[in-house]
Amino acid sequence: IPTAGVNNDGEVFFADVADDAVLYDIDVQRYVGFAVHEMLHRKYTDFSVRGDTEYLDQLHNAVEDAWIEHTGIDECLTGNISGLLTALLDQIVGEANATVTNWASPSQYPFIFAVYLRRHLNTYVPVPEGLEPIIHGAAAQVADCRSSIDTLKVARWIMAQLKALPKDPKST
Repeated sequence: IPTAGVNNDGEVFFADVADDAVLYDIDVQRYVGFAVHEMLHRKYTDFSVRGDTEYLDQLHNAVEDAWIEHTGIDECLTGNISGLLTALLDQIVGEANATVTNWASPSQYPFIFAVYLRRHLNTYVPVPEGLEPIIHGAAAQVADCRSSIDTLKVARWIMAQLKALPKDPKST
């Protein structure tokens, strides 16, 4: 796999890098950042907590990602955890900014929330009209989360807010 991942049983999978691969510091930092992120899922995520739709699960993962990273940083699990996670996500956001052409598409909303709910990033994406107050409200709620049950409640709240938005929002 090109990144790292964790399945619903909590099994963590790391990038499969060839023994003779030429890696630069940025590559190593990326792989370590992915590994740290997935290990945070392993430590904090309750994989039995699920939404009732795929889209809700995507929103839940966005909220969960922010919560586990905030928690890991706040608990200072490694001395450089904030820097690792910030560098990783700044790379991912930079790649998204270079490739996504329609940020107003609801298919991009989970990623937008995943970006803006993390308080440690330096790079951001465009915000479609109407999402900013939802982002702020969700961020305040994420700060109070203590479990995956709490993060699912935030995701359900986000979903309710999204359903109340007018159709065809514009990017700002």
